[in-house]
Amino acid sequence: MRNSLIKLAILTLPALAPVTNVHAALPPPIMDLQIFIKEGNGEIFANGKMQAAITIAYELAQGEQISNTVFRAYNSFENIADLGWTTSANDNGYKHSITTSSQQVNTSVNTEITYYLSTYSEDAQDICFAIETKSGYKLDTCKSSIYSDYVSLTPLTPVNYKAEDFNLTKLNQTNSSAETIALYGLYKNTNVSSIRTVSHTIAKPSTSYLQINSEQNAIQDYSISENTSAYTGTFILDTDISTLYTLGPGSTNNIPWNINYNGNRPIVGLLNYQLHGQRFLIDEQSCNDNSAQQGMFDCINPSVAGNGQYYTIPERNLNPLTHTSQLLTLTDEYGTESVIKLRYGSGSNNDDPYIVD
Repeated sequence: MRNSLIKLAILTLPALAPVTNVHAALPPPIMDLQIFIKEGNGEIFANGKMQAAITIAYELAQGEQISNTVFRAYNSFENIADLGWTTSANDNGYKHSITTSSQQVNTSVNTEITYYLSTYSEDAQDICFAIETKSGYKLDTCKSSIYSDYVSLTPLTPVNYKAEDFNLTKLNQTNSSAETIALYGLYKNTNVSSIRTVSHTIAKPSTSYLQINSEQNAIQDYSISENTSAYTGTFILDTDISTLYTLGPGSTNNIPWNINYNGNRPIVGLLNYQLHGQRFLIDEQSCNDNSAQQGMFDCINPSVAGNGQYYTIPERNLNPLTHTSQLLTLTDEYGTESVIKLRYGSGSNNDDPYIVD
């Protein structure tokens, strides 16, 4: 990067005769101008989200203001928007540097403004800029032989992670004659950057506890032919959810189950809930086969749990009880998205969750 400083010419008058009215030359509207990368060495991932933080330092004449800034390619003078770059005045919160090294820049002015540039293109660019003041004064660092400042940006291929870069670890499990509850943690391997967010299609609970509800399952499966665990539902948990409420072995009362990661905080938690003896969930209702009426099932709602108030539903309502995979989109600290799939297929009844690409 070449730094520049506008040099003001000083008018020297010859001492030939007394001068009674000398006016000092007016400074130009822009008296000092620099561009630099304040963080990192210009390498970013070309994922459309990671932003290079580009800072312009300037000094303006009194009363002047910058009204417009346009970034251009240094060699071609093209607007970088036409080359696949996006410019924003807002920091989106992702890291601006892949490396920990930064350029040491000593500016002669203390007025700075930072812009954030991102792209999907992997073409390196030397970037300069043109500015215009409120009075209409224009200065283009791409054309001037004096103000020929630019920064070099190098977009790199984003790193996309696979299922093999993560592991699903069982942390706790309890068993009864009626149900099995198991807590898993999704963890990353050491080669994976910090994961900022995990997104999926399931609405997150708005409380610090989870009431068993089939509508909040990420995946679930029901097979009446399996006597051990006919119904399995898996919930994706924010790590601040601390309690699970189930209907309990007798299906007549709400039972709390503590969710504890024992200091080993995962990216997300997964809770696998299995009901035994042909029981299953419809919404918040725990149901079982009605032996007296073929094709009907007896269900109890937790709002009336303890009163033994069952009601029947038809078998056709079981159709939505099978969705055996869920895509998880994991976004790392650089803004790169990777997708893995959560599904069933491990364990003694193939009802334990695991992750695949």
